[in-house]
Amino acid sequence: MTRFFIPFDEKNFDFCLALRYNDVVKIKKKEKKKSAIILHKPSGTIAIAGEVTLVQRRLYNIFLHTAQEMWDKQEKTDEGVFFSLPIPAIQKKYKIPITNRKWLIEAIKTLVTTYAHYNILGKDPKIEKDRIFSLLTEVRITVTDGVVKSVKFMFPPSIYKTIEGVIKGQRPYANLDLDVSLTLKTKYSENLYEICKDYENIVEKELSIGEFRKLFGIENKYKKIVDVKRWVLDPAVKELNSNPLVNFTVSYKLIKNGQKYTRVKFIINPKPQKLKIEQQVEDYKSLAEDPDLRELLFLLPESYRKRKNCISLLSGALEKKNKEYVQAQIKYVNEKNPKNYCGYLKKAIEKDYAGAEEIEIDFGEEEDWRKKVVGKIVNDKKTGESWKVIKIDDETDNDGYYAVRLDRLSDGNVRWMKWTEDELKKIAEIKDKK
Repeated sequence: MTRFFIPFDEKNFDFCLALRYNDVVKIKKKEKKKSAIILHKPSGTIAIAGEVTLVQRRLYNIFLHTAQEMWDKQEKTDEGVFFSLPIPAIQKKYKIPITNRKWLIEAIKTLVTTYAHYNILGKDPKIEKDRIFSLLTEVRITVTDGVVKSVKFMFPPSIYKTIEGVIKGQRPYANLDLDVSLTLKTKYSENLYEICKDYENIVEKELSIGEFRKLFGIENKYKKIVDVKRWVLDPAVKELNSNPLVNFTVSYKLIKNGQKYTRVKFIINPKPQKLKIEQQVEDYKSLAEDPDLRELLFLLPESYRKRKNCISLLSGALEKKNKEYVQAQIKYVNEKNPKNYCGYLKKAIEKDYAGAEEIEIDFGEEEDWRKKVVGKIVNDKKTGESWKVIKIDDETDNDGYYAVRLDRLSDGNVRWMKWTEDELKKIAEIKDKK
């Protein structure tokens, strides 16, 4: 099974430990599917101008995500702060196909020699508007037995502080789905996607033609507006709107001042499916007061969600079983698609058709520290969300890290993190809160 180690939460990676844990460790037999890889990209690094190619932008996003994910593993030296990324992770984790490692390394090196104007739109008040930095300050390549194994990289100090500010919830950012970015074919589509995500909550974003040209790297191209529409705006808008993975639609309006076009307005709206889901959520809020029951009802086929017998069945199940157990049964029954849906679901809950019954783990004396760690509750300071340490792999990886599984208590969502034995033992040593 491939594991994807991703950030705990979409807004913050600064965790504190709740000083309590359960003596009995419980895990579910079945794993959850991995979540999307979300980059919390600082707004100042989205609104950039310069000769940045699509490949460079994708690599830059990967390095930003790696820095956020491995923030606690950063390497501080006299020269500055470095982060490390294994070359295979670029292909396996971020799904960037690598047919020529030499070409990839050369592309990474260009991030040091490529300069960009940051924070063009001034959204981040802590970065001076239109400041110029290279994308990366330094790159170090690790070669073992003639094979490139990993890359160490350093950001300019101001960008490093910006990333830190995003992690602490103090700087503006956009949530970019890197899987979506990988499906986009041109740098204009990628630029527009990032800008729309950065301003999707305000619906409309208006730019001067000068700002637009800078952001899309066409200051010296397509002098006529008709060519801008033909080669930049229309293709990018069409690609985003036709991409099923993009969760919004975008349109634009060119604005004249006299006889000259001076501004462009982008209109961003959620796709109809997203609106339908939001409305359904509101419907079920009025249907059931218990948020766990609402969530379970939402998993049922639409024609069964408001049936009294299904509501009664799930309500009774929650009194005897935990939410994750019932979720597993619903998903199992959905796959079977039986004619008598509610009757089959009732039997599944009673007899555990999904095989999701909780089991206990028996620890030997030599692994006593594991027993103290597994079951700990980890809280996100910013959101208050609680995560439970569920499992620690038996062996470390080649870098000495244990793979540690955590489940979010609110919905059973799974995250994996990498911790050393010393770090895990420190967690075990924290006293319980009375």
